[in-house]
Amino acid sequence: MSDNIVFALAPTSYTVLFTFIELDIEDHFDCRYDWVGLYDGPNDGFPSLRYFCGHFPGVSMVSHGPYMTVIFSSDGSKNDRGYKASFDFVQENDGTCNAMYTTAPGEVTSPNYPFEYPEAVECVTHIQAPMGQIVSLVFFDMGIEFNDECIYDSVIVYDGAGDLAPEIGRFCGEEVPTEELISSGHDMTIVFSSDGSITSTGFRVIFNFRANSAWSDLEGLRSETRPSQVTNQREEHLTHPRRPLHDRFDNRAS
Repeated sequence: MSDNIVFALAPTSYTVLFTFIELDIEDHFDCRYDWVGLYDGPNDGFPSLRYFCGHFPGVSMVSHGPYMTVIFSSDGSKNDRGYKASFDFVQENDGTCNAMYTTAPGEVTSPNYPFEYPEAVECVTHIQAPMGQIVSLVFFDMGIEFNDECIYDSVIVYDGAGDLAPEIGRFCGEEVPTEELISSGHDMTIVFSSDGSITSTGFRVIFNFRANSAWSDLEGLRSETRPSQVTNQREEHLTHPRRPLHDRFDNRAS
């Protein structure tokens, strides 16, 4: 048995965001042999966030406070490539109902999270990435009054600035959405609303910014076309020298 322990400490009012870049560990349905364990505190005596094994990079977990402990353990038999991961620090949500964020990564929660959110509330959060980037969003907790169409309490994500933008997704219930939500441009809006009756623990999401490939392609196209445009202009001036001023006036008059 071999163990490797990593301890992460975020600044005050921040949490730890852990993301697998690569994960290639002996697979088992309950990760009994080789595993990576994430703990929500400064050692493995704190609650475990999750155990990982198998082969699925790109998964993220976030702590509930400034501490996270990561333990990698392997038995004495099969070996695989292991794992590679990154840490980031996320500023905790300060409970503001209506907010705008222009830096990432960041956290958005329902009011009073992880305790019950109030009745009859609407909170609008606008996330704006720099030009040339898009917004990605992942749910980490969900506890909102359920309805088939989410018409009572809901969290709605819009692909743009404001609730007139196209809707990316509408969510309620207890099941945590597993898909990553991505904006098409550099704006995303989250609207949480509750009616006047049943409440629950609410939701928690983490957002981040990434390069917009469409923007990068456009910038690349611009950089490729600019030199040729300048060359063409120069060639035109060399091939077609400017006429005398009176000739041009004569042409306009005719």
